[in-house]
Amino acid sequence: MRGLARGAAFLLVILVGLAALSSGPFQTRLTDALDERIEQLPAARALETQGKVSWHGSIRTAIEAGVYLALGLSLALGFSLHGWQASFLAALAAAVSEASHLLHPQRLFEWHDLALNAVAAVLGGMAGGLWRRR
Repeated sequence: MRGLARGAAFLLVILVGLAALSSGPFQTRLTDALDERIEQLPAARALETQGKVSWHGSIRTAIEAGVYLALGLSLALGFSLHGWQASFLAALAAAVSEASHLLHPQRLFEWHDLALNAVAAVLGGMAGGLWRRR
């Protein structure tokens, strides 16, 4: 079981790195597909029309935060790290990922994305640390 968890954690680290450095065609297609589904709901379409929400940006942000939460969790469980260690490494990965947007002309560095991803990473790492202790 531990070998499977380590493999999953390693794979997730690789995927996060690739996603951070990609130009985004895959991410854009995925987000566009989800955006189209959500906008089929009348209430969702009304909210976007009124300018109260951008579903495209919200979906992308939620996916990224979920990835860093899973990264923190898998680092704690897969590599038997303490919660604070897993949280630190996952938050560091979030910071490096967001900072890499400064080097890519098609990506945009945003402080709120960095903060949300770091918080998700810390929550994942702490949850994994607590789960491991139990």
